[in-house]
Amino acid sequence: MLYGAAALLSFICFVAVFAPANILLKSTKSQIMAAVPGLFINQISGTVWRGATTFRYRDFPLSNLQWRLSALPLLSKRVEVSFDISGTDHTLSGNISAERDHLLLQNIQGAIDSEYINVVSVPLGLTLTNQLILTDLSLASDLKQINHIAGLIHWAGGSITARNGTNLQQFVLPPLQGKLSSRNDITDNSPVSHLSVTHQNKAIMNISFAQSGWVKVTVLGRLFELAAIATSADTEADDTVLEFEEKIL
Repeated sequence: MLYGAAALLSFICFVAVFAPANILLKSTKSQIMAAVPGLFINQISGTVWRGATTFRYRDFPLSNLQWRLSALPLLSKRVEVSFDISGTDHTLSGNISAERDHLLLQNIQGAIDSEYINVVSVPLGLTLTNQLILTDLSLASDLKQINHIAGLIHWAGGSITARNGTNLQQFVLPPLQGKLSSRNDITDNSPVSHLSVTHQNKAIMNISFAQSGWVKVTVLGRLFELAAIATSADTEADDTVLEFEEKIL
């Protein structure tokens, strides 16, 4: 009997350690894709503890995902996963912690090339060159909305093409820094993700992402100075020169 119990325990441990991720995650795959419209998850391989899959979100390039699940936190009903995402024009790594209705992404580092960013920016009339470097990015969510976001973004500078109707204008900018933060909307108190873009610690642009999928962009006179674009004679560096809103999600 003792040998039988030991054999059964060994089998359970074997299944727990080497259980195919494709089988155990198959039932949740459709639920995840339903919860995130536009997300498609492809083949899943490996085990639950160390696995891999490929996925695509809307029109973005295909991404390869590898994950490592920690066993000990599961005893306190908490999931902790470290991940690496790579693909054409992008690479990211970080940690995910989930507990009931709370999701936390931390220590996200990586690089996103301009071709990846342009999937979103081109419909807004902007085409970028070079890549964005992300450091110390974190995000908290209650699985319904993003409650908090923080992090730093660095752009090495380069050319930007702006489209306004049939008119195209290209200009060159120096290196820029971006700071992500969260604030509450003054109308309904819902959290809004905010990106402040600066050059040498001086603001040039502010971008706000609402939970509804609307983005609001405010461009200051300093950006036009850096790009050597003429404005009216009385325009100051901190004046709002351009402001627009667009629904992107």
